[in-house]
Order: sequence, then C-alpha cells, then structure tokens
Amino acid sequence: MTVNGVAARKPNHPVRIGDAITAPQGAVQRTVRVAALGWRRGPAAEARLLYEEISAPAPLRDLAPSWEPLLASVDLDD
Repeated sequence: MTVNGVAARKPNHPVRIGDAITAPQGAVQRTVRVAALGWRRGPAAEARLLYEEISAPAPLRDLAPSWEPLLASVDLDD
C-alpha cells in the first residue's frame, strides 16, 4: 500500500484529507483519494463516503512485469 506514492510501513499510517492511497484489493489495484476522515468505525455504506475513486481498478496481472525464465535464451547444447 502506498500513500501519496510513499510505502506505508504500518497499518496505522496517518492520512489526511486529499491524500492518494493505492492498495491491492483482491485481484485488482485500487487508487482512491481521502475525501473525509471518519470519527468511528461504522458500516461500509458510511465508510464509502470517506473516499473517492481516482481511477478505475486495474487488474494486478497487468501491473506486474512479465516473467521470463533466466535461461530461456541460453542454448544448453553448446
């Protein structure tokens, strides 16, 4: 997870209104902006009012670099 492009090292990383948060959620990566701060832990419907989507969720497989075996281009018969 990143906050304004900086890795968040702890779950209790402080955020402010206007911060951009990027985090994986299942098979997608979501990017949201903090719209308001909650004062209590409440229902999900209430929590959705505290952030706004910056961009459409991106599949994580599209964000990962393609994998290629290290020896794929080596001819072992030489």
